[in-house]
Amino acid sequence: MDFTLDTKALDELLPFALIVDSSRRLEWIGRSLQKLCPAAVVGADITGLFRLEQPFQGPSLTDLDTLAGEFIKLIPAEGAQLPLRGQVCVLARCRQHFLFSLVPDVGQTRNLDLFGLDFSDFALADPIVDQMLLWQLFRQARDSLEAANARLAWRDVGTDFLHQLPSQLFGLDNELDTYRVAIEGVCKTLKWDVGQVFHASGEDPFRLKASTLFYLSDSDRFSRFRAVTQSTEFAFGEWLPGKAAASRTVTWLQDVMRDPLFLRRESLAGIPRLTGAAIPVVVEDKVVAVIELFTERVFNNPEAVIKLLDLVRRQVEHQVGRQEFAKREREQQALLFNSAKMATLGALAAGVAHDIKSPLSAIAAVTEVLKRKAAAGEFEPAAIIPQAVRIQDCVAHIASVVSDLQNFSRDATGDPPSDCKVADLIRGTFRLCSAKFMQKRVEMKIEDVPPEWMVRCRAPQVSQVLLNLINNAYDAVIESERPWVRVSVADEGSTIAIAVSDSGAGIPPDVREKMMEPFFTTKPPGKGTGLGLSISRRLMQANGGELVYEASAPHTTFIARLPKAVAAAGTRAA
Repeated sequence: MDFTLDTKALDELLPFALIVDSSRRLEWIGRSLQKLCPAAVVGADITGLFRLEQPFQGPSLTDLDTLAGEFIKLIPAEGAQLPLRGQVCVLARCRQHFLFSLVPDVGQTRNLDLFGLDFSDFALADPIVDQMLLWQLFRQARDSLEAANARLAWRDVGTDFLHQLPSQLFGLDNELDTYRVAIEGVCKTLKWDVGQVFHASGEDPFRLKASTLFYLSDSDRFSRFRAVTQSTEFAFGEWLPGKAAASRTVTWLQDVMRDPLFLRRESLAGIPRLTGAAIPVVVEDKVVAVIELFTERVFNNPEAVIKLLDLVRRQVEHQVGRQEFAKREREQQALLFNSAKMATLGALAAGVAHDIKSPLSAIAAVTEVLKRKAAAGEFEPAAIIPQAVRIQDCVAHIASVVSDLQNFSRDATGDPPSDCKVADLIRGTFRLCSAKFMQKRVEMKIEDVPPEWMVRCRAPQVSQVLLNLINNAYDAVIESERPWVRVSVADEGSTIAIAVSDSGAGIPPDVREKMMEPFFTTKPPGKGTGLGLSISRRLMQANGGELVYEASAPHTTFIARLPKAVAAAGTRAA
């Protein structure tokens, strides 16, 4: 007696099975196998639906009797090419039917979702389910690990960049270089395509104008965009840069190409999308610039990038603030230098006037003699030439005094250092103050200086230092019984030391500690600014030298050291 096959129960236990009769006609197919092979319908010939693959030659689908008891591998001929492994069994009481008990290839279970299958396609007790769970957990762990590694790698890149940026910015002395280094760093590190700067307008502090500073990953591709941007302006609150300036925070736009307010879109033909960001630079509560950035990259989670850009903003603001402070400090120093120089010129005025008045008086006297001789008709060369020579000498003296005064008063801050003769520096400085030394009978001693001794410096600045030292020495000894001031020069190898000494007994220790501080003076009110020594020391440092007080000297002595001229130093070394 034949039995009735419970195909419903069989479908739950073997969803990838199939039953064929002896003529290879399909009698029944499991629900999951039906998904893989939609063409398999009852009555179809199995040989047209599946391809039999075996590691040996022998049984085939055309001879089902020979397959009974064999382990086989079937692959659907159409549809999903998922290998199926299993065994062919002969139904015990229905020998004319063969049961193909199949399951998907274990090696392919990690990709079952690609074939339209899920866990419901497997029997609950099927080991394939356990295998699928294992592969799914493995895949989730792998994906999580890859995502974590990607986040760590990006964080490492960002951290390294933020660590390197301060050192790259520190040595820069103008804000344009600061923006250039920051933009290039961000674009090269984070793979951004475009970076530029908008400066706050001088005419309208609430309007941004594009600068000429640009970074382009592809200059040909973005050349038109650059040209359009250079003629673009934004008011505060207007589009991306303006919004960043108004909010004073990093502003982000996920796709600027979809923003109808992006008026430069037409200059980016062929670029489907762009992410945009704007970084405001605020210094002393004022927006001074906005950095605008664009990239074709897509950021699904931009919060980390925005945070990094905000840290870049702080670094840039700090550096630009330092540069602004240094600029104001230089301006203040220039004012102080000018004030000290004007004070020195005021002190020299009487002596210089006397130094010029004397030869002018001589010229006037000689001119009167020449007039009398002309009136008397005496034009003999023997009488005229000596008087003309006297006039020439007087004019030359006046010219030298005026020239020395011009050189002293000229601002040499922007001049490059040049080679100068030490003898000329000392001689020119002394001519400016010689008159008052003679008037007050203060002895001035200048030791001979070899004419070949040369230093590298800015001559007007060094003259200011020497004149300040000589005037200080003069003021210190003017009331003494036998006042004198001496200037001596020594060759110290790589430097030349110019020493200014006076007849004083030295400077008390409590005064030495403060005497080179700005505005410190021991002179009575109205007699000194307290800037002379402070400014003189800075000028010597600016010329590669130094100004020191020689405490071990028997008399008050200051030494100004300057580097030798390159040619002079080379000659001595040879």
